[in-house]
Amino acid sequence: MKNLKITQHNIGYLRADISAWNELPSGHSAFGLRVDLPMFAYHLNMPKRSVLVDVPATIFPEEHANMMVPGSRMPTLLEQP
Repeated sequence: MKNLKITQHNIGYLRADISAWNELPSGHSAFGLRVDLPMFAYHLNMPKRSVLVDVPATIFPEEHANMMVPGSRMPTLLEQP
């Protein structure tokens, strides 16, 4: 597509427990490893049109609560200005 400009925005990080995601045994070298994975949003700028492709959900089911950075939470829609 002509005149398409895509801009990537890193809007934060998601804390990931590698052990839980991959069901690693306790003896594995990566057991207990937590890494911060970037979350991206993308802005598509086209003639006469602009689209923001939002980041993935930040509300996780209870069984995946270990994915959130400890002590952090996103404001609800009512809490946002």
